[in-house]
Amino acid sequence: MTSPNEHKEIVRLEVERAWNEGDLEVIDDLFAADSIDHVPLVPMEIRGPEGHKQLINAFRSTFPDLEVTIHEMIAEGDLVARRVIIRGTHDGDFVGIDPTGEEIEVAGLVLVRFEDGKIAESWANFDALGILQQIGKGVSIGDLQTKSAFF
Repeated sequence: MTSPNEHKEIVRLEVERAWNEGDLEVIDDLFAADSIDHVPLVPMEIRGPEGHKQLINAFRSTFPDLEVTIHEMIAEGDLVARRVIIRGTHDGDFVGIDPTGEEIEVAGLVLVRFEDGKIAESWANFDALGILQQIGKGVSIGDLQTKSAFF
């Protein structure tokens, strides 16, 4: 059985290696085969390590210089919560919006649940409207709900 501190280290590895460096091979070691991600702007559940890799690829192709900074992490039992700042330059399609070259910086919260030492489920919440405001496009949240952002 893994400890809350070990869970925090797994989360840190996911952010640093997969999200920031684009090393997607690490995902296979960190995520359960039947894991589920719940992410704003994605109208369906993202399943398994391959789904998580697709999610990261989508964000990194939209924001190639993507940087996720963890500001706080709290772990208890099988849960880890992290507060992050997401930065990047809009150089790829984002919910149907052509690249603008604008830089974004938004806050996010992610709650991760562990099972048998691997990430089993996560719930992400980030400032999607803030992204739209920073890339300078007049798209409403209602418009976003009718589009699939990444798949």
